[in-house]
This record gives sequence, C-alpha cells and structure tokens, in this order.
Amino acid sequence: MMNSAKKDLTAGFSVLNTVYWVGFAATGAFSSSFLLHAGLTNSEIGLVLALGCVLAAILQPLLSTIADQPESPSIRVFLLILGAVQFATGLAVLFAGRAAVQTGARALQLITAFFYAIAMMLIMLLQPFINALSMECLNQGYRLNFGASKAISSLGYAGTSYVLGMLVSAFGHDAIPICITMACVLFFISVFVFPFKKTVPAAGQALSEQANDAASSASSSQKQGTGAIAFFRKYPRFGVLLLCCMAIYLGHTVLNSFILQIIEPIGGGSAEMGTSAAIAALAELPTLFFFSVMVKKVRCDIWLRMSGVFFTLKLLFSMLATSVMGYYFVQLFQVGGWALIAVSIVYYVNAKMEREDVVKGQGYAAMSYTVGNVLGSLLGGRLLDAAGVHTLLAVTTVLSAIGACVMIFAAEKTEKVAGQ
Repeated sequence: MMNSAKKDLTAGFSVLNTVYWVGFAATGAFSSSFLLHAGLTNSEIGLVLALGCVLAAILQPLLSTIADQPESPSIRVFLLILGAVQFATGLAVLFAGRAAVQTGARALQLITAFFYAIAMMLIMLLQPFINALSMECLNQGYRLNFGASKAISSLGYAGTSYVLGMLVSAFGHDAIPICITMACVLFFISVFVFPFKKTVPAAGQALSEQANDAASSASSSQKQGTGAIAFFRKYPRFGVLLLCCMAIYLGHTVLNSFILQIIEPIGGGSAEMGTSAAIAALAELPTLFFFSVMVKKVRCDIWLRMSGVFFTLKLLFSMLATSVMGYYFVQLFQVGGWALIAVSIVYYVNAKMEREDVVKGQGYAAMSYTVGNVLGSLLGGRLLDAAGVHTLLAVTTVLSAIGACVMIFAAEKTEKVAGQ
C-alpha cells in the first residue's frame, strides 16, 4: 500500500492527457476546414459546433452524477467507453465526409454535420473525466504534477496542429478524421494501461458518509438557501465577472473555430492555419509552467484582469493583420490569454469563496466558458456569411473590450491564496 501511495503517475498521465489534446486539436482546430470542404456554410458550421457544446453541457452533469455513485464503474471505465465511441464517430465522419464531397448530396452533408457534432460533444465530455481522474489519483495518495502534464499536453496540441496542417495541405482533408481515429486508439491504450482503481468505501462507511453529507447539505441550506439565485445573491460581483468571461470566451471561440476563414484573406491555407494554432499553443507554455511562481509575486485578481486585456488585444491585432507572418506574431498574445484566465480563475474562486461554495464557483466558471463557446460558434458563423471576416473580428473585438473593461472593476481584490 505504501509503495502505491508513493508512486509517481505524472509520466503516464502526461501521455494520456497529451493524446487527448492531440484528438482535441484535430477535432476542434480543424473543424471549419473539414466542414467547409464537406460543403457546409459558415452558419451551418457554427450550428454544428454550438450543438456539440450544448450536448456536452447537458450530458456532463448527468454522467458525472452517475460516475460519482459508489456502485458505478471507475472513471477509467468511463474514459474507455467514451474513447471507443469517439473512435466509431471518427470513422463515421471520415466515410460520411468523403461521400459528401464525392456526391455533393445535401443529405450526406447533413449526416457529416451530425457526426461531427457528436465528435465535438465527445471530445468535450472527455475533459472533465480526465481532470477528475487526476484529482482522484492525488486523493488516493499518488504523486502527479498536473501543471507539468498540462504543459506537455500543450506541446502535443502544438505539434499536432502544425503537422496536421501540413498533412491536410499535402494529402487532403481525410487526414483530419484519420488523425481523430488514430488519437482515439492511442487514447484507449493509454487509459487501459494507466494504473488506476476506483476506491469504494465499505458499506458502513458509505452509509455514514451519506448521512453526514445529508446533514451537511441540510445545515448549509438553512444557512444560505439553495440554488443559483442564492449563490449569486451571496456573490453578486462574481455573476458580473462571469458575464465578462462569456464575452471574452466568445471572441476566443471565434479565433479558434474559424481560423481558416480568418487566415485565408491574408494569403494562408490549411498549413498556415496549423502553424498559427501551434504557435498559440506554444505561447501558453510559460504561463502554465510558471503561474505558481507568478501568483506569489502578483495577486491572482490582477492576473485575471490582465487576461481580458490580452484576449482583446489578440482579437484587435487579428483584425489588423495584413499578412500571414503578422498573424503568426499575433498568436504570441496567447501567453496572457487562455492559459492565464484558465488558471487565474481557479485561484480567484478559491480565494474569494467560502469552502462550501468553491465547487459551485468552479462549476459556474466552467459553464461561462460553455455559454461563450456556444454564442461564439453561432455568432461567428452567421456574421461570416452575412458580413465577412473583418466585421466578425470588429464585433467580437468590441464585445471582448467591453468584457475586459467591466472585468477590471468586477474582479475583487484577493488576499494571499492558500499555499502561496
């Protein structure tokens, strides 16, 4: 028991997490490229991506509730099942997309769109289970450096984006679903060999824990009420902050989901799209590696405010870019974009909320990203078809700027975070 408790699982988890992000790069970053090739319009692509996000948001709490039951299979089993379904979906996308291109049949285009929405849903469903797996390993006494694993997986995302962009340019769009299916095979293997077993409490212990949880919940309800209304009455400025995050995430989604449409007018293609996504992923690495040091020097609320500024600047200079090289340079703003907000919001919630509200706060923060993702997909597709790339970037820059400005005032000053 002591040996397993001291075992370091960072290497194995890094492989698992990296393979996941390889699949995410193929599914997410290249979605517009594949679906445009299959014959869909920008508006339809936006609907496909939004549908995937909405389905994931609906299923995530349901599957999480099932997974939390003592009699349920382990998180590892859920990952294996979802990975296997994603493999089948990747094959369906490959053959349906190929048939849609060859025949031009509208029915086949819609079938391709449906399977791609399922692929997006599955890739998003996997992420919280992977995060939960890492936390459960730590709870069981294993050693696991999550930050280092995340940084390594970003390298995998960057490498995939670059190489897949080249492969699409050289061999065609079939390379995208082929990459998705290959990533699924590697993911399935990495999960299968990962040394994890679910800890199931003894019957008496489980009943005792359930009774304690029920008593705790009742006491908490008497003190502060239940539900979202009570939560945001307790933390009103956090609600405003989440609205700011939605506006910022909206622009972030546009830049991620419609890279090809943005880079084509300035002379780029699939290869350049992959390179730009790779540069953005690499730019995140310093923040991921060093944030634990950064937050000791500067309060996390200041880093949170700064992330909104970086997001907005990236949108602004994306709109102003007149060459592919200029657009490559713009990707460096990612150093203070997604990676910064993703980690600083976690610290911020932990610092500003009472312990019994932290999990809810993190959940609402994640929900704001989902809502921003859906809105960005829908708005991005419609604006691209109606008014073009420049108008899309102008509108999202303004929305992001408003969100960033309000965030500067909505974010509350934090004290030292635990562990600093």
